[in-house]
Amino acid sequence: THCISSAASDVYKRQVSAGSGDLIATAHCERRGRSISFARGEVRSEDGTLVALATGTFKLMARGGAQA
Repeated sequence: THCISSAASDVYKRQVSAGSGDLIATAHCERRGRSISFARGEVRSEDGTLVALATGTFKLMARGGAQA
């Protein structure tokens, strides 16, 4: 197995609405190349109302700083 770390090159977060009570966050990798990964996340209230969105672009690197 390979140990991979990442450095964020761009992260965008947008608050969509006020949230209260328990909030549910989900995230997934939308696309992964050899050296760049694109991720998306969202936060929803228990009733499914969208509270926040986040996207990020990450540079993938092997542990120790070398490029993955």
